[in-house]
Parts: sequence; structure tokens; C-alpha cells
Amino acid sequence: MQVQTAEIVHKFERLLELHELLHGIMV
Repeated sequence: MQVQTAEIVHKFERLLELHELLHGIMV
């Protein structure tokens, strides 16, 4: 269960990174 949580957190961090990249390109 803990491994799954870590995976979800990692995916969420990647999503935030992508969002920041897109925001930086747009602005």
C-alpha cells in the first residue's frame, strides 16, 4: 500500500512539473 502511495505522489509531482512547464511557455 505504501508503494502505491509513493507511485501516486511521484505521478502527481510529474503532473505539477508538466503544468509549470506549460504555464511557463504560455506566459
